[in-house]
Amino acid sequence: LYSAIMANMEGPSLVITSEELQRFAGKKLIDVLENTTIDKERMCGLNLVDVCSWGKHLILEFEDFVVRVHFLMYGSYRVNERKDRPVRLSLVFDSGEVNFYNCAIKILDCKEFKEIYDWRIDLMSREWDKMIVLKKLQAVKGDEEVADVLLNQEYFAGLGNIIKNEVLFNLRFAPEHL
Repeated sequence: LYSAIMANMEGPSLVITSEELQRFAGKKLIDVLENTTIDKERMCGLNLVDVCSWGKHLILEFEDFVVRVHFLMYGSYRVNERKDRPVRLSLVFDSGEVNFYNCAIKILDCKEFKEIYDWRIDLMSREWDKMIVLKKLQAVKGDEEVADVLLNQEYFAGLGNIIKNEVLFNLRFAPEHL
């Protein structure tokens, strides 16, 4: 099971996660267990419309709102199994459950969701637009280290430490290179 071995959630990992969780799209949420401040009552009884990712965010879309999951440094999830530690959010469907650990959870209304995410800078999006990214990069100050620019989600949504390290290694750039 892929979710059992996930350690660092970056763009490619989140795409795989969203594909794995597609099995719950269209399914009715019958219970929500949480260790967070979100309004779980708002979610119970609703159908999960879709699952996708943007950058380093997993997005669970309901009719009027989305649940955004950010896995932080050590976040993880399990499908149809639980860890021996407190769950941050557990979504229970007739056909199984998804359990999230060590992550940040936030509910966004659909209007807010559409305004926040620019799919043209998401490295894993079909809408990724290198010209938009290049235009944003032209505004970068000359004193910013290349590692910081690469990790800035305003330029490269979904790029994390693993990809950053591989890019810098292949280019033979030191992380502090300006």
